[in-house]
This record gives sequence, structure tokens and C-alpha cells, in this order.
Amino acid sequence: PGLQREFWVENLPENHTIVLRTMINSVPGRNYIQTNGEIQLTGPPAQPDSARLGLELLAIIRLKAHSPTRLTTWFIPNPVIPNPFDPTGKEPDPNSGFGLVEKSGCKTCHDENQNLTGPSFTAIAKKYKTGVLTNQTLAAKVLGGGTGVWGENVMIAHPHLKQIEAIKMVEWILSLDPDDQYGEWFSLPPADTTVKHPGDGEKLPGVHPSYDLSQARPEGFHPRVGGLDFLPDGRMVVCTWDGYVYLLGNLQQPDPEKIEVKTIAEGLAEPLGLKVVDGKIYVLQKQELTLLIDHNGDDVADEYANICNSWPVSANYHEFAFGLEYKDGFFYATLSSPLGKAEPHYPERGSAIKINGETGSYEVIANGFRTPNGLGMSPEGTLFVSDNQGNWLPANKIVEVRKGAFYGYRSRDPELMKDWEETAPMLWLQQADIANSPSQMIFSQDGPYTGQILVGDVTHGGVKRVFTEKVNGVSQGVTFRFTQGLESGVNRLRYGPDGAIYTGGVGAAGNWGQEGKDRYGLQRLRYNGKTTFEMLAVRAKADGMEIEFTEPLPEGSILSPEDFGIKQWRYVPTPAYGGPKTDEKTLEVSRIAISPERNKVRLYLGEMEKGHVIYLHLSPRIKSQFGQQLWSTECMVHAE
Repeated sequence: PGLQREFWVENLPENHTIVLRTMINSVPGRNYIQTNGEIQLTGPPAQPDSARLGLELLAIIRLKAHSPTRLTTWFIPNPVIPNPFDPTGKEPDPNSGFGLVEKSGCKTCHDENQNLTGPSFTAIAKKYKTGVLTNQTLAAKVLGGGTGVWGENVMIAHPHLKQIEAIKMVEWILSLDPDDQYGEWFSLPPADTTVKHPGDGEKLPGVHPSYDLSQARPEGFHPRVGGLDFLPDGRMVVCTWDGYVYLLGNLQQPDPEKIEVKTIAEGLAEPLGLKVVDGKIYVLQKQELTLLIDHNGDDVADEYANICNSWPVSANYHEFAFGLEYKDGFFYATLSSPLGKAEPHYPERGSAIKINGETGSYEVIANGFRTPNGLGMSPEGTLFVSDNQGNWLPANKIVEVRKGAFYGYRSRDPELMKDWEETAPMLWLQQADIANSPSQMIFSQDGPYTGQILVGDVTHGGVKRVFTEKVNGVSQGVTFRFTQGLESGVNRLRYGPDGAIYTGGVGAAGNWGQEGKDRYGLQRLRYNGKTTFEMLAVRAKADGMEIEFTEPLPEGSILSPEDFGIKQWRYVPTPAYGGPKTDEKTLEVSRIAISPERNKVRLYLGEMEKGHVIYLHLSPRIKSQFGQQLWSTECMVHAE
């Protein structure tokens, strides 16, 4: 095997030379390196086993000024570093059950032995007995998708597979249980007969009435948005998960087909954060914070300057870098933890980091995160992070970052971390009920919602709204459904210079995307000033809670305890994926008081407990003084 590289030099001043220094590995000897330029090689001489193990040489190459310099390298025939993802040392048969699983995307959500988003393959094998009916039924679920057997997480459909391929995959999975006698025959879970309505135990029906939705991309431009921000002249910069950076102009045109899109950078490694600072574009790659520099004024990046690449990264697919926020010379980002049998588990993974924009140094400011895809900064500079349900995380959550805090994800080294004190989140987001994969946060600038947190969600979709308050110096919050109706799951949010919210969508295999939606998106939500009747805030009190509405109730309103359904529970982190509602109980309303302005309702409750989630449901019969129905009847309160 060999590799040929070609180097071109342009605009080199007279009497100047460019010298390239590079390490060349895995070559049998010096004569296996060829160039049409001048080269100097330093390193150990060839040994009897060099043809098998290879040499490591330092090459110093003087590049030609007026013609291309070619560098050809011939390598030893076999790699000397074992592939950690192929323990057998050979490629699997692509048409076998194992081979089909490997290339189908199943391992995005499943591991052979460890529960991830979905159950481990071994757990599935132990649950079911092998048989024709079981194999066919499970194959149908692989093809068509489903939910309910292992919790509320949705298994996506795989319509591109043939039935025989799905059956082969199922047969391989079930073969992982050598003692098949303890499994069970396939059975369907009981049907859910509960009647649900949009905004009342179910996702919202569409776009929030106080906002108008419009496209922020022309047809044919399909960005899987990893980050977005705005230049001082109003143009938008977007980076995409697949490694591109785009510049969008004419955004305010009513016809989205007149929006101009220009590629300004490409070839980046999973960029999932972008921030414009003083007109300069910074992009957060998996392994590096990069400054894009345009030297000749054509808006295309000529130089990708490294600001910081000091944090550790392995080949594990789940080691993302998320962001990006900036304040007073420092950038803020998060590093997700590896999943599966990842080795090594670097201690810096699963952390929030602070990067010095001038020196490029970084420091860990908090640890214990799993998939901290949501980052947000308040106008005062307080940092917030959202994290995804998983092992050691019984639900999704949002934390107010405190320096030195540990937030509970222990899979890196459960034994070492077993006694580490976990800092409680600001609020929990129950999986499937209100969130699934919370993403970027922004602080609302619109009407009555000003100052509240808006948080996107990739898989549950839409945007949630969070009211926060401090009680005895500790932040706690309540989460409301806010809007759906977007073209894709929401990964990134930013306010534009026009005062509108721009939503960047994304999607992928597994459960990384909203079911039935596109895997890309770029849209605009503009506040229209209309009043929508809903809960604006819920404040936990020592003896109950206070509900504040966006509009007053009708004069003479009479509310009864039957108008309020209230439950509380707590979560217990375990090594298993997710977790149940523990100690769930119903809270009774003993007394109700309506404020003189009729926009607040005080509920007096008994047996409220600290550190619990409180679910509040309002009767759909509650209406405003103008006859408006509630946009959403429910919320989740975290009372610490």
C-alpha cells in the first residue's frame, strides 16, 4: 500500500523557501520514500524486522517554488496497531447476521453487552426464545420500528432492509444467549387506551400561536446544523455535522429562494459548535477549536487556524465536542463521554471546558456529563448545560454549571467514582414525556417570556420553555411544552439581528432525529405579539405552588381540586440505561386561592418533598377571560 501527496506553492516572495517537516511511519526503509524535491531523512537505520514492523522517520522536504512537489510513501503490508473495533482481525461477512448488524446502524443505539439508548443485544437474546414466530415478529419490528417493550424510546424503522436480512440479524442477536431455555415467547405489550389530545398529555399540534414560522434556507440546501451565528453585517454562518461551513446572505427576503448560500470551509471533523466573535468565525470540531481566516476577502476561508486542540479524543464515535459560547476572552464547550467498550476513558471526557481564546489553554470547570449537547449562557454569563438520559442518568436534565461540580455520569470508572458527591440538576426532563435529547439553550427576548430559557430537542422535537427561580441561593425550574411544527428535530437555536429565533435541525440513524421529520432544517420563528393562554410560570412554595397565567381567568371563576392532577416522584441513578419514577405518589389539593388580578392561582398541597419532580396537569376546561383554551395543560417542576 502507498500514499502520494502533492504540494503546491503560490505567491512565494523571491529568495524565500518553504520547508515541510513531517513524521513518516510504517515504512520498510528509506528507499520507500520518494520525492521530486529535496529531502532529508533522519531516524533509526533499517533493522532485520523493519519490513514487518516499519520505521518511523523525520522527513524535511524543501518544496519547489514554481511546480508541484510530489511525496510518495510505500508502507509495510500489514498494520502494526491492532484495530480495537475488529477483535477477529478480519472483516465480517457483510451478508451474515453479524455483518448486517454492523452496517445497519444498529450499534448507534445498541451494544452487545451494555444497555445504551436501547437494550443490549445480550439482554434481547435472554428475553426471547428462538423460534419461527419470535424471529419473524422481531424481524417485523426491525423493519417497521416500534416502542413500548423496553420503555418509551422509539426504535426507528429500517425499510431499506429485506425481510430475510432482518431475520438473519434477529437470529444472530438471539444466538448470543447460549442457554435459550430461559427466554420467553414473543408477546405484545397491552395497548394504551388512554385518550390523549395535543398539548394535553401529547405533543403540541403545531407552531406556537405567538410566533410565525418561515423558511431560512432555499429549497435544495439541506444543512444538518451543528452550529449557527451571525456576522455583524447580518449574514448567517452555519456549520454542519458533515463538516461544511456556509455563509447565508439575503436572509430577510420574503422568498427563501433568493437566500444566497456560499460554502466557505469544508473537511472539518463533526463541527457541532460555532461562534462569531468580533466578526471572526470560530468553529468547534471534535478535536479542535478552529478560527477560519479569509486572507483575500472573497469570504472563503484560506486558513484553518488552530486555537486549541489539547483535549483528548479517541476513535469512539460518541466523543463529540458541543458548543459554542463566549464571554470576556474565553470560549465554553462540552465534551461528551464515550459509549460502549471504549478504551481509553480519558478523565477530561464528559466535562464542560473553558478555553482561553488568546493562549489556547483550556481547563475543566465541571465533570460528570454523558451527552451534553445543550449549552447556553445567560445575559449575566451563567453557563447552563443539558444532558441526555442514559446510564447513570434516569432522565434528561438541565444543570446550572458550578465550578468543580460533578453531575453524576460514572461510566468512565464506576468504582473510582462511586463515592463522588453528585450535584443535583436545576431540573429533570422526563424521557419521552417532555424531552428525549435536549439541545442548545437560548434566553427568550420575546414579550412575556423574556428571560426564560428556550431549549431545543433533537428527538422529541420542537422547543421547550423553562422558567427558573432561585430559592435559598439554589436554582430550580419548571418546564413547559412550547412549540412543535418544525421541519426537523432542533439541534441549535440563536437569535438573529432581526430579533427572530433561528432553528437549526439535524437527524441521523438510531434515535438521533424526530420521527417523521427531515434530517436537516433551517427555519425562523418570529414573535408576532399575539397572546397565547398558557402557564407563564409555576413557583414552588413551602406548602404548595403558585401558577401564573399569561391572561387572567374569567371573572367569578371557581376552581376545584378535580381541576388539578398532581404527582411527584424522584429518580435514582443506576448503571442501567434510564430509570423509573421512584416513590411516585399523587398529591392532594387542600385549598385553592385565585389572586385579585385573576392571573395567579395558589394551590395548597401536603407532603411535598425536596429533590422530587412534580408533575402538574390542568383540566382542559380552564379558559382565559377571553375564552382561549390552554395551549398546553401540563408542566414539570423540580423543587430542590
